[in-house]
Amino acid sequence: MNKKLKIVFFALLLLALVVAFLNFQSLKDFFVSFTFAPSPEISAIENNLQLTSHGKTLFRASTPKLEQNDEFNTSCKTSFVESSVLGCYTNGKIHVFHVESAEFPGILESITAHELLHASWARFSESERENLTPLLESVFAAAPAEFQSTLDTYSDSEKLEEIYVRSATQLKSLPAELEAHFATIFLDQDSVVDFYDSYIAPFSALESALSSLSAELDAIEAEIDALSAEYDTRTTQFSAAVAEFNDCASTINCFSSYTFTTRRNELLAEQSALESLYLTLESKVAVYNEKANIYNSKVIYGQQLQNLINPNQKLKESL
Repeated sequence: MNKKLKIVFFALLLLALVVAFLNFQSLKDFFVSFTFAPSPEISAIENNLQLTSHGKTLFRASTPKLEQNDEFNTSCKTSFVESSVLGCYTNGKIHVFHVESAEFPGILESITAHELLHASWARFSESERENLTPLLESVFAAAPAEFQSTLDTYSDSEKLEEIYVRSATQLKSLPAELEAHFATIFLDQDSVVDFYDSYIAPFSALESALSSLSAELDAIEAEIDALSAEYDTRTTQFSAAVAEFNDCASTINCFSSYTFTTRRNELLAEQSALESLYLTLESKVAVYNEKANIYNSKVIYGQQLQNLINPNQKLKESL
């Protein structure tokens, strides 16, 4: 090989090495996804998420796995009694807590999609993240308050990634450019949001019911307080009026026969009114107690729901 050919050869070799280095993650993803053998449950989730070819490569390259309590807690380092973590993307792998309750349709798809988007974010260059930043900031600014409040505990760098992940899995109205981006992963991003909405539906319904009951209890409590105050005041006044009537009745010429009868009838009417007021008060208290019992039962039900998706519940029960 002459000198000129050697230079060309080494230049091409160097170029090939540079290209290989720059595309190492893509080559690795292709190889891992090609050799990955998903479980039947993971295959079902993959199908349900309606992934694009790029999405499928990313999904399989992250070797997603459904895990039971102990394995999941080890994988995601979530061995805390009150932990609510249901998935994690760590060391290039997706780990999902295997929630098996029928109470939460779509939960496995929603969690897996969430972690898949973390895998997507992990592959972005700094320039790609910078290009997405204004879009994600605009989404956050326009998002519902409850969406914004869930991100308060994240640092600025973490928050941007979380906005990216949650935008795709929780929001349907997105900027066209961002929708186009998510369309490279999901054939139907709105259906991914539907999985999230389905699984949080029991919690949303419970929260709404508790809020309504709380407002009703506050209103009834205010009525009870007002009725109690009125009853106490009128009872005190009635007792004083009865004592005054009895004193006068025992005094000669204090009452005329007409005044005596009139005053006696007034006191009997007030006594009847007080008895009616007391029954109304008792009825209000009964309604309050009934609604309070319903409220407490819903709180207990809410805790039971949380326990169903708490990977540390077995640990909690053993403490």
